[in-house]
Amino acid sequence: MTGKPSLGPPIRAWDAKHLRIATDAAGVALWSGNVDTDKIDMDDLGFGLWGVPKRADVTFAHLSSHIHPPDRDHAADGQGSPRHLKRRMD
Repeated sequence: MTGKPSLGPPIRAWDAKHLRIATDAAGVALWSGNVDTDKIDMDDLGFGLWGVPKRADVTFAHLSSHIHPPDRDHAADGQGSPRHLKRRMD
């Protein structure tokens, strides 16, 4: 015996429940964006962090209005937009 406590068998598969427990504990929001429609989907924490009401029609342009004013030009010029990232990957 090495004196180390047994942690049990390793968890080999993660599911949505485990991911949610981890993101909730860390205060991490989940989101996805569609570069063709500019639409963004977020979980409840994402809406809370951005300070926007939960709704289905959130876009990158809408969230950009919540960016710190000195950083808005960078976001508005396309350097931080999903469309710019897609052009760089093409």
